[in-house]
Amino acid sequence: MPDVIVKLLWVIAVLTMTFGNALGPPAIQYQARAGLQLGGASGYMLVGLTALVAARSGDGATHPALVQTQALGGVLFYLAAYGIMNTGAFGVLMLLPGRTDAQGRHGPNGEPLPTATSAETFEDIAGAGRRHPSLGLAMAICCFQPHGLPLRSAS
Repeated sequence: MPDVIVKLLWVIAVLTMTFGNALGPPAIQYQARAGLQLGGASGYMLVGLTALVAARSGDGATHPALVQTQALGGVLFYLAAYGIMNTGAFGVLMLLPGRTDAQGRHGPNGEPLPTATSAETFEDIAGAGRRHPSLGLAMAICCFQPHGLPLRSAS
């Protein structure tokens, strides 16, 4: 592949990692935040795919077959770890009880939040570690994933 395509892939990877991770924190609902951070995760995987493309085109790789194997292995490992951690986090959210009208919770603009059958907002999961220690630990482990834990699943 031409060198221009490899450079373009690097730029797209950096932009998706930067904006995907920067747009996630302001979200009120965990599901929205996880969806926005998927952009960051796609950027991490795009780095591996860019290395794969660069090795295929022979751009300075001394052992292109080895680089291709490692790049593809890294992308597949990250994809598996990301999928497992997100499935675990959403599973924990489904197991945690949702809010009720009696709790009187409000959104950022003061509007009352509707009742929910499972935990949806960060307010819903606040203190869950004290009320449900095993679910709190599972959620903490799953939430460490974007930061490289467990198994160094992120960059």
